[in-house]
Amino acid sequence: MGYRIRIGILLSILSMLVAAITEKKRRDLALKHGLFASPVSFGLLLPQFALSGFSEAFATVAIMEYFTLQLPESMRTVAGAVFFLSLSIANYIGSLIVNVVHIATSHKGQTPWLGGHDINHNRLDCYYYLIASLGVLNFIYFHFFASHYLISSKDTEKAKVQDDEEKVLELEIIGTI
Repeated sequence: MGYRIRIGILLSILSMLVAAITEKKRRDLALKHGLFASPVSFGLLLPQFALSGFSEAFATVAIMEYFTLQLPESMRTVAGAVFFLSLSIANYIGSLIVNVVHIATSHKGQTPWLGGHDINHNRLDCYYYLIASLGVLNFIYFHFFASHYLISSKDTEKAKVQDDEEKVLELEIIGTI
């Protein structure tokens, strides 16, 4: 589980780096040609969205599995609520980061990184680099605490029994077909 979460975090960092490079290229081309709309294809955005999707697939499934295995059976329904609560808190933190970046970069009459009517004068690429940097800090933080976390043998045995039961069920289903 921990490895899948780590992979998810690394993929999200990579997604932000790809987004920053893509935005820099898009912005430079738009400014070079003097256009409001950039002459690049939307296909240039596909890698960053694919990486973001893979990141969610790895991390989200592993986190839900962790909640399901670690909480007592009487509290398993709480696992989904805890997960979605963490997502909502993350959204609020994301909004806070946008506001802080806007305030911090709009001093002395300079154009802020975010906001404004012309996207080509914004510095969305710098914002993506900032988010990737925060992702690196998150990875270090997660790695430190996850490496010191020990899953009890009872939980490990429960996970093995659950896996064995699922395999038996799969074999029974295949045998009836």
